[in-house]
Amino acid sequence: MTPLRRARSLERRLPLLVVGLLAAGIVGIVGFSYSEMRREALQSARARLSDLARMIADQQLAQNARTRVSLTRQAAEDPTVAVYLQSPGTRTAAAATRALQRAIPPFSPLLSVEVWDAGGRRLLPPADAGSRLDSSQTRALMGLVSVAAPAAAGPLMVVADTPQYTVVGAVVAGDRVRGYVVQRVRVSGSSRQQVRQLLGSGGSLYVGNAAGDLWTDLTSTTAAPPVRVGSDTTVIEYERPGAGTQLAVARKVSGTPWLVLLEFPRKIVLQRSQAFLLNVSVVAAALLLVGAVLGWWSSRSVTEPYDRALRATITERLVVDEALAESERHYREIVDRASVGIYRSSIEGRILTANATMARMLGYGTPDELTAHSMRELYARPAERDAVLGNEGNGVEVEWKRRDGSPVWVLLSWHAEVDEQGIPRYFEGFVTDISSRRRAQQALRESETRFRELAENVREVFFVSDPATGRMTYVSPAYEDVFGRTPEHAYTVPDPWTEAIHPEDRPRLLAGMRELAGGQGESVDTFRISRPDGTIRWIRGRASAVRDASGKVTRIVGIAEDITELQRTQDQLFRAQKMEAIGRLAGGVAHDFNNLLTAITGHAELVLEDLRAGDPLREDLEEILKAGQRAAILTRQLLAFSRQQVLEPRVLDPNGLVADMDKMLRRLIGEDIELRTVLADRVGAIKGDGGQLEQVIMNLAVNARDAMPAGGKLTIETANAELDEAYAHSHEPVRPGPYVMLAMSDTGSGMSEEVKARLFEPFFTTKEAGKGTGLGLATVYGIVKQSGGYIWVYSEVGKGTTFKVYLPRVEEVPEARPARPRRVEPARGTETVLLVEDEDMVRTLARTALLRYGYQVLEAANGGEALLRCERGTEAIDLVITDVVMPRMSGRELAARLRRLLPKMKLLYISGYTDHAVVHHGEIEPGAAFLEKPFTPDALARKVRAVLDRS
Repeated sequence: MTPLRRARSLERRLPLLVVGLLAAGIVGIVGFSYSEMRREALQSARARLSDLARMIADQQLAQNARTRVSLTRQAAEDPTVAVYLQSPGTRTAAAATRALQRAIPPFSPLLSVEVWDAGGRRLLPPADAGSRLDSSQTRALMGLVSVAAPAAAGPLMVVADTPQYTVVGAVVAGDRVRGYVVQRVRVSGSSRQQVRQLLGSGGSLYVGNAAGDLWTDLTSTTAAPPVRVGSDTTVIEYERPGAGTQLAVARKVSGTPWLVLLEFPRKIVLQRSQAFLLNVSVVAAALLLVGAVLGWWSSRSVTEPYDRALRATITERLVVDEALAESERHYREIVDRASVGIYRSSIEGRILTANATMARMLGYGTPDELTAHSMRELYARPAERDAVLGNEGNGVEVEWKRRDGSPVWVLLSWHAEVDEQGIPRYFEGFVTDISSRRRAQQALRESETRFRELAENVREVFFVSDPATGRMTYVSPAYEDVFGRTPEHAYTVPDPWTEAIHPEDRPRLLAGMRELAGGQGESVDTFRISRPDGTIRWIRGRASAVRDASGKVTRIVGIAEDITELQRTQDQLFRAQKMEAIGRLAGGVAHDFNNLLTAITGHAELVLEDLRAGDPLREDLEEILKAGQRAAILTRQLLAFSRQQVLEPRVLDPNGLVADMDKMLRRLIGEDIELRTVLADRVGAIKGDGGQLEQVIMNLAVNARDAMPAGGKLTIETANAELDEAYAHSHEPVRPGPYVMLAMSDTGSGMSEEVKARLFEPFFTTKEAGKGTGLGLATVYGIVKQSGGYIWVYSEVGKGTTFKVYLPRVEEVPEARPARPRRVEPARGTETVLLVEDEDMVRTLARTALLRYGYQVLEAANGGEALLRCERGTEAIDLVITDVVMPRMSGRELAARLRRLLPKMKLLYISGYTDHAVVHHGEIEPGAAFLEKPFTPDALARKVRAVLDRS
């Protein structure tokens, strides 16, 4: 701008400056005055509202409520009311009514005085007098009082369109509430009139429940305030629909569940201050008009001499400006050709100039587009911006933003140009784009961070070692959890692997590490380590050789995973599968053996019955029967182990089971062993076969006795147990849930890990030859598993052994143990029986036995023969006895086909497998008659008679 133009501009702007200053002064003074008047008016109104709310709540409503509560309590304590409640009648009712009138004199707000019984039923006045409360209101009022607090004021309510409140007093006789005296009082409007006298017609008074469910203006119910009000005396403001902004204050009415709410319109409070503002505005407008005229006159006298002086220098200044423009054009050409960004900015940060390189760097088409912005807008991070702007710097890396918002990293060097007094005039700087270099650095840091996060947050140990020395160059923090040694220990020890690996696995692992160092690509192995605390852990390791460009192995990298729990689970699974396979084998052997025993013992009994007393052959036959019975016991033990024996489950008391066996166990273990029972109180019930569970206890006691040849202590314990998910996870295949634990602990010789691994295998024993069959613990295992339970053993060599049996706990009452039935001679019969059995020996025995007991017997060696006999239809067949498992046609298939020919026939299955096994595998239908091999002729005759006699 030229000096002449500046003079003209001053001539125009001086009047405006005068008017502006005058206006600012007037506005400031008027605004301050108005603000003070407004503040004082609001403060005074708030104080008046608070005082009035306190007076109404504390002096009027609270006092009235206390008076009502006191009168009601006096009435409730009158003995004539209690007499009426105990003996209702015309005379007692009249006496009670007179007592109430004496205690509670009638006056205008009082609606009624009532007497309720203890159940809330109104007795006085009669039910047809006045409006009644509903059941929920009655219950709420009764809940306000008790023997300790016999009277209270209730909440506001509306009954028959009348706002009212209720005061209730408990009639107490002895230590019980016998009934209630109830005052029902209409809400009075006297306080409302007092508010209007003190605040004017604009003030409003409301009374409501503290719960906010009911509000009244003392004449009728009204809407609740638009915001939830508290019980303090703080003045708040809110907008009430249709009434504008209100100043409001709420206060709790002492001794009641009520709130008092006072409102006053805000606009009425501010009327005086708004009138003041209007009057002052008119005066201010007149003053501004006078100021404008004086300003214009003053500017003319000031600017005219200045105009003459400036015209004299116009020509000289034009010449200087032209030379300066030429210099600037030359400078611009140099700056625009530079390979780095160059800029100049003001002290405040506005971009004054910039070259084309900087504009392209930041995504702008021309430097002019860039100069429309400030340096503050370029910084991506406020902290960097605040540290740089206003200062000087050299080689500072900062993050800027391009025009599209994308980031760009720059290397910034800048300095300040100062005037003769050393005051900074502007900043000049150079900018280099270093985004590519920063991206490469960031990618490297992110890669290192990802590696460290992965290595330090996985449970597996990650390691890097020197192949030449074996020293660790890196090991992740998981090394301490897995190996029990600190990472610092791994760095200081020459070869930490050799120290940690179990001695038996060390040669194999070291050979593999040497192969890796020699060039082998990868090594995967499973091995054991010894931790400093003595524990052994199983580790699965994987290591690989890393080569440089020439193929030389420069480092070994790998991971080591703790698989101890997995190894333990696999061992448990292997043992369970092995026991299952042995069980299936044992069950099959027992089935075939049962067929032989049936023939041996059956024929021996038949012959024995035919011999007279004193016959020399009886002794031999009795020995045959004894041997057969011992063999049958072995087969039952095999079936118990394979979980295929027949159980008779009942609900049992574990403590009673142990207590009943006490005498027998003491005789069994001998006097040199101390028997101690620790039976828990309130132990749960279990469901199982009592005889089989007694066998479990007896077998475990015998095992403990044999482990203590020199005497010791045997402890039997019972307790409730909750097996959680953690226990089940470490003890496959346990299912979580409630159990009863039966533990038997001895102080014997204990067992090694090798013995424990085979403990429940049938025929495995550590006793001397002839001292045991090896089926005792196998039987225990089978019975416990078939009963739905689990058995675990804990043992230390030289210290003793503990067996813990866990049986499912049931929420049922234990049954009494049934008495053993007396043995009676089996009944005879004359019915016709079809006998189907593929084993000749068993079929011959069964036929002979049935003939002895009077039955007519038809034979068939398989299902086909049986069908042919029935299809001929020459004999009436009453009962079919069939083996379950036969070649070509099973017993169940035969029965289904025979029922079409003989709908009324009865059926008995026989098998060397147990009832549970054949039903479980679908060989027979549940509930069918069944006889397990080996059986005696006597047992067969009893079963046949029972099936024939069944309706």
